[in-house]
Amino acid sequence: MRKKNQTSEFIKDCIADSLLELMKNENFEAITIEEIIKKAGVGRTTFYRHFEQKSDILVYKFIRIYEEAKKKSPGTWSYGALTPSSLSLFFESIYEVRDILNLVFTAKQDATVYTAFKEIYFQEKDAREHTYEASFIGSGLFGVLSEWVENGFTDSPESMAEKVMDILHKFAR
Repeated sequence: MRKKNQTSEFIKDCIADSLLELMKNENFEAITIEEIIKKAGVGRTTFYRHFEQKSDILVYKFIRIYEEAKKKSPGTWSYGALTPSSLSLFFESIYEVRDILNLVFTAKQDATVYTAFKEIYFQEKDAREHTYEASFIGSGLFGVLSEWVENGFTDSPESMAEKVMDILHKFAR
């Protein structure tokens, strides 16, 4: 079973990487499923076994990015762990994939990032028990991330973490 999961993840990664490669030269809306599967070297059935539509590919990619970041520093990514160090790691991880974020935001597909945020955030048991709080934090982080992308990542990841902590402290008063 584990081998099958690895193969499935590999196929989905190939599809995601193919879409991102196509997005470098083509408008997202103009890219066809046929182009994606041809570039990925998979069939239409394989595509639809894993994804319903193109935007699902981007959601998957951002969840994978999160999973990879989480492996680098386990324990700092759980719900309620909004500390300066966890936020720094969050923004550093985002900064590492800024080229992908720029592609996605330029293509006006930033909603896929938000959808991935929600899916990631609500995986945690504590987050599911505190849905309003989790929504508030997830939406706030997405808003800050959006501004950071729009501003061209001019602030450092550490500076972004400090800004978020300052905002949280203002509301805690």
